[in-house]
Amino acid sequence: IVAALTANPDIDGILTLGPTGAAPALAALRDEGKLGEIQLATFDLSPEVLEAIRDGDMLFAIDQQQYLQGYLPIVLLTLFNTNLNTIANDVLMTGPGFVTQETAAQVIELSAAGTR
Repeated sequence: IVAALTANPDIDGILTLGPTGAAPALAALRDEGKLGEIQLATFDLSPEVLEAIRDGDMLFAIDQQQYLQGYLPIVLLTLFNTNLNTIANDVLMTGPGFVTQETAAQVIELSAAGTR
């Protein structure tokens, strides 16, 4: 990440595909003194991601609602298998939600309570 930032000084944002990419990107931005100058965002949540968002070191995280992504297909398959029910349209949204600095503390509390 540091090599990419050095080779491409015009980079002004990084979007990672999850906490395993966000953690090293966050560390690289800290080490290079680029926090706040280069925006960082990611998919999915972790304690480190939530704390970085709360502290203003990360812009947002996209919360994909993985539970619903696994649960709803089973419900839909069961309904189809038992009643031939189908969904009304081609898209069934399971989110996504966005965790921002305004909501991070609340999501941290929900996560600690085991509901998120």
